[in-house]
Order: sequence, then structure tokens, then C-alpha cells
Amino acid sequence: MRILDPHIHMTSRTTDDYEAMYAAGVRAVVEPAFWLGQPRTSVGSFTDYFDSLLGWERFRAAQFGIRHHATIALNPKEANDPRLREVLAEVPRYLLKDGVVAVGEVGYDSMTPEEDEVFAAQLQMAHDAELPVLVHTPHRDKLAGTRRTLDVVRESGLPPERVLVDHLNETNVELVRDAGAWAGFSIYPDTKMDEDRMVALLKEYGTERMIVNSAADWGRSDPLKTAKTGRAMLAAGFTDDDVDQVLWRNPVAFYGQSGNLVLDPVPGFTEGAPPTPASSSRARPCSAARGPEGTTMLLSYCTNVHPSEDLDGVIDQLARYAGPVREAAGLDTLGVGLWLPAELAHRLDSSAEDRERLRAALAEHRLQVHTLNAFPYGGFHREVVKLAVYSPTWAERARLDYVLACARVLADLLPDGVPGSISTLPLAWRAPWTRADDDEATKAFATLSAELRELERRTGRTVRIAVEPEPGCVLDTVEDVVAWLAARTGPEWPEDRRIDPEYVGVCLDTCHLAVSFADPAGAVRRITDAGLRVVKVQASAALEVADVSAPGARDAVGRFVEKRYLHQVRELTATGDVLASDDLPVALGDTERRPGLPGEGPWRVHFHVPLHHEPAPPLTATTQVLRDAVAAVRAAPHGAEAHLDVETYTWSVLPPDVLPDGADELVTGIAAELRWARENLLIRADATGTAAATSPEGTYA
Repeated sequence: MRILDPHIHMTSRTTDDYEAMYAAGVRAVVEPAFWLGQPRTSVGSFTDYFDSLLGWERFRAAQFGIRHHATIALNPKEANDPRLREVLAEVPRYLLKDGVVAVGEVGYDSMTPEEDEVFAAQLQMAHDAELPVLVHTPHRDKLAGTRRTLDVVRESGLPPERVLVDHLNETNVELVRDAGAWAGFSIYPDTKMDEDRMVALLKEYGTERMIVNSAADWGRSDPLKTAKTGRAMLAAGFTDDDVDQVLWRNPVAFYGQSGNLVLDPVPGFTEGAPPTPASSSRARPCSAARGPEGTTMLLSYCTNVHPSEDLDGVIDQLARYAGPVREAAGLDTLGVGLWLPAELAHRLDSSAEDRERLRAALAEHRLQVHTLNAFPYGGFHREVVKLAVYSPTWAERARLDYVLACARVLADLLPDGVPGSISTLPLAWRAPWTRADDDEATKAFATLSAELRELERRTGRTVRIAVEPEPGCVLDTVEDVVAWLAARTGPEWPEDRRIDPEYVGVCLDTCHLAVSFADPAGAVRRITDAGLRVVKVQASAALEVADVSAPGARDAVGRFVEKRYLHQVRELTATGDVLASDDLPVALGDTERRPGLPGEGPWRVHFHVPLHHEPAPPLTATTQVLRDAVAAVRAAPHGAEAHLDVETYTWSVLPPDVLPDGADELVTGIAAELRWARENLLIRADATGTAAATSPEGTYA
């Protein structure tokens, strides 16, 4: 969706709005001179304002990749002040300046004789300068004001195609269209028009000479209303071409009559790059860690914590959770590691319109997608999930089709110049798994490699798959996944069984890593020594019990028993062996038949603990493993290119004393995790050259 917002008062907006507008598809704006909220008393205050529109505001917009234009006039409200009549003598010289595409806003506020005189004088200026005119219709008695406007325009001799009559609604649109002028509509949250009413008018009158704007100003307004109107049009059955006509081609045709409209990309602007120091913003970008070549380790949080599995639900959860999380975490832009269940992934893959809806929702809340989670196929928040999360396996065609659909969707959503990552399961649960299954999985990953290579050739977007080892699976540990992948990357393998390490690597889930009692630096070294890369780090912490025999230890860890997810447990023996149990109740010894683990050494439990949370003694969390793993990844080849995705999907099954009570508490908790990750894994690591070892307790209240 490309947008020229033809009437928006950016003087009243923040730089954050420019960023959100660019992300939503806005590439150019027109800012009319208007009333600033209180009376001005001198000509100098107007010329300073006009200079700001044509200088500073153009520069500010360009920092965010948006072309800024202006219309110049003495506005109708202040036309009634005799002290300001001299402003009319200044307007003609400003109409000759670069970036001025019309005379405006002119017209009526209270329909006084003074307004009649100033309106007619400025229509003559437009005639003399051969410029279009932007006309403001009055807020009161709009129908009578529109009739009077059109009468004055006819008397001026200006061709109607050079006149845009704005702030219309159902009462006066027909008058304007019958007059041959352009019809403008301002879409507001509470006043003027809304998206649904606008769609109804477009159905009735068509898209010719119809122009939509946000008119965002000092009051309650929304600079993304143009994009929201486009989405409403698509939802109502209009085509992409219809939306393009209303939001782009129509305003371009109108203001293009000036000869001053500039629509080519802003020179030197790079999407995603920070603005120059001249602009200010108290919020922070979504990432802070830069590698030796200036690359950035992008931070995100995984949305598999939320239960929605259809498009409407996912869009709603972005508004309900992800947007507020971004604000609570104090970030300009927040990365979201979207979980797309298979049914939704295939729907998005087949529908450009649905992808546009998702893209617009992401932009609206200043969210960025550079990574997806394609481990759970669906039903991840059923009452009981357990072993079902590992189906279908990589021996089944459905798994390959699902991941390829995700890859195509991600390629379409990626920011320019940012590679994408998708995490996936480590083939299957360990049993049943046959040699024939292994052969099918090998062929599937070879096909996947070829398809991702072709996707990059066709789109220019790189998407990599990250295989995520997990306790109890065919590829249980980092050592397992490295051995399996590395053995299939060599030239001795036929084309239909060769895996390309450029497109397939490792997802390092630091909870899984901790549960296996692996050394983080050694695990990362194994990956890179095998010619593989860490594509993605899932920032997570496991539950740890240092002394299972301590008083109250079994009861304390037993509070984390729940029926939805599998919580594998590993015990480290005195000889360095690792004993395994497939679920926490089994490790505790839930029946005489299953006596459980001996409890003579420390336990680590596959239960993702919120990163900033320190469990009550005798329990702890493995956050130091997380710190060490991220430090090792960042020091490795391509390490700064790895994506850092906070993945605490267990918020809904935490014990009652830490279970969030409602959406607000969940937002607060996820935001606290992101702040902790940013501070402990990125910022302090940059300052010290290693991940900080400060306890999370007390870092954030």
C-alpha cells in the first residue's frame, strides 16, 4: 500500500508518527498552513510559520523517508482578524517556493464578509500562480458553507479540476462532485468521518476524484487513518487498485497540477537506519547490540505466548499486547517473533490482501517482523499439548509445506535489508523414528534449501531456517543437531539430499541448552567449527534445583507441574552423566511404577521462566547460561546477525503467585523481560565486551 496523505498537520505530530507512517506505507505528505490553536497577532508569526513548513518540517520528514510538501494561505479562522490582513501581501512570494503545491487552506470558518474577501483574494492568487486550491469547509452549517464555497469558486473562474473541497461528509459530497471539483474527506477517531462511513461513500460514488486524508492535528487524531481506510476498503471488497487510486493516484493527480510534487525516494535515506541527531525521541529502537562490522543483533519477543490462531485474532493480539508491550518497554520499534499456525500461514501465503492487513496492523503499532516461530503446527494453547507439539514431523510433507509457506510470508513482511529467520522442530520426538523417516527428513531439508535459494533469487530477501534442538527429540542436544546437519552438507551428498548451510542453521534455545547441562561457549564453538551458523537465539531460562534433597525443594518445584506442556527434566550426576526424565511429574515420581529421578544431583527443568523473574529459594533460574550463550554467539562468525527472540510461552501456566492477572499484567511482564534482555544481553555486553552477570533481581522493579 503506497500513500500520499494529502492533508496532515505534521507540525503538531512527533517524529514517532513519521516512523509509523513510513512503516504503514506513507511516502509523501502535504501539510496545509492552518490555525495553530491560539490567535497570532503579527505578520512575523506567520512568516516564521511558513518558513518552518518549507524548511524544518521538510527536513524532519526526510529523515524518515517521507517527501514533505505544503500549501500556503491565510486560514479562514484568522481571516477575521484585521491585524493579520497584511499576511495576504506575503503569501504570493511563498507560493513561488519549492515544495508548495497549492494555495490553502482557504474557505470558510464562520462565513463572515471578511472571510468572503480573503477567500476571493487567495483564489485570485492561485489563478495568478497557476496552482491548485485546497478549500476548507466550515464545521458549522456545512451544507450552506459548501454551497457558498462553490459559488465563490465559480465566480473566480478557476477550473473546478484545480479545486479540492475538503472535510466533506454525506451531506455535501454530491454538491462537490456535481460541480466537477475534487472531493476530500478527513478521517478522524471521533469527529468528521470514520473509515466505515468513507467506505460507504466510495461504494455509492466510486473512486474517481475522491481523496482521503488523516488531517491529523493538535486534537484527538490519528496519522494512520489513511492506511486504516485502505484496509477497510480491502475488507469491504475493493481491489488493491481501488485503494491505490484513492490513497495515491488521486492526490498525485490533484497536487501534480502544481508541477512541484516530488515523489522519488529521499536521497540517502535507508529504511531502518536511525534518524540524524537533529531529530529527537526519548524512546529507543528495538535493538542495541552492534557487531564488529556494524551489524545489529535484533531483539524481539515471540507471540506464541498468545493463543490466537486466525488472522483477526493475531491482529487483535498485536493491538492488545504487542503494541502496549512496545510502549511499556520504551521502544521506538518492537520486533515480534510471530507464531503463525499452519492454517494461518497457508492463508497468508495465498492472499496478498491478508498479508497487507497484517502488514498494516504491524505498522500501526510500530512492530517489525524479522523472525517467525514455526515449531508448533497448531493448537499450541489447547488444554493438553504435550507430545502433540512435535507433529507433523519432518518426515511428513505437511511440515515442509508449512515452513515454506512461512518463508514466503516472511519474505514479504521483512524490512528492507534484513534477513529473516524461522525456527523449527528438531525432526520429531525421538520415537517412533526410523531410518526411512530420517531419509525423508533429509530430502525435505534439501528441498527446503533449494526453495529458499530460489526465494532469495526471486525476491532479493534471505530467509534462513533454524533447527531447534530440544530434550527428548531426535536431535536432543546442540551436538546432535550439528552432527546431523554437518553430515548432510558435503559434496558427497546427491543434490536431492544435500542441505545448504547458507539457508539452514541452528536455533539456540537457551532453556533447552541449560537443561542439557551443556557449556554455552563450547556449544556455539561446535556449531561454527562445523561450518554452520547460529541463525537465532531463543532467549529463555530454565528452572533449576541445585539440591533436590533440600527441605521443601520437591514441593517447590512441584508447584510448576501443569497438564498443558511437556516439562522435561535432566539431572547431573557426580560423574558428569546426565539422567533424563520426559516430564516433571515423572521426574518427581508420580507413581510406584515410575519412581522418578534419584535427586542426588542438581535438576534443570524445561519450564521457561520469565527472564527478569528470580524464583524463590530453593529454586533458581539459568539466566547465567543465557548470558554466556548470547556472549558466545555475538563473538562468533555472523553472531551479530543472529536474531534474539524472547520466548517465554509459559506465562499462562505459571504458579498462581506469579501468574499474570489479566492482559495488563501480562503486558507489564513481557515488557520487563524485554528491558532485562536489552540491558543485560545487549547494552551491558556492548559496554564490557561480555554478557553482564548482574542478578536480574532488582534490575527492573
